[in-house]
Amino acid sequence: MIQCSLQSIVILLIGLFSAGTLFSQSKIIRGKVKDAATQEPLPLANIQIEGTLKGAVSNREGQYEIRLENQPATLLVRYIGYKNRRILIDTTTPSVLDIDLIPNPVEFSEIIITGEDPGMRIMRGVIEKKLRWRPLLRTFEADAY
Repeated sequence: MIQCSLQSIVILLIGLFSAGTLFSQSKIIRGKVKDAATQEPLPLANIQIEGTLKGAVSNREGQYEIRLENQPATLLVRYIGYKNRRILIDTTTPSVLDIDLIPNPVEFSEIIITGEDPGMRIMRGVIEKKLRWRPLLRTFEADAY
């Protein structure tokens, strides 16, 4: 009788642990991150579960895979030169999710390029200052090791 009860308890515990994994909110989302205009894959795109430190990076073909422990969750997708995108994931979201990002050119201020090495300009300034303060120098002392 005791052995039968022990077996029943073991079976019950196994059933409880199995039910917990069956009904968990865990979900794997996979897909491809692409340029919305050209449909070219975007390698090294950053896919992060918003509000956490968990995330993924797309491979050379733009493919990614990320496990979401809880839903709803928001994916934050980022790529340099493209607009960030937030995607709400819930229980109805398909497990294959391709993500198109819209280009967002980054504009920088004007850059002037000269043929002169910047180190030469800096050294000229140092020499000019040295010539100005050298006549004012009365004494000089240095410790050497």
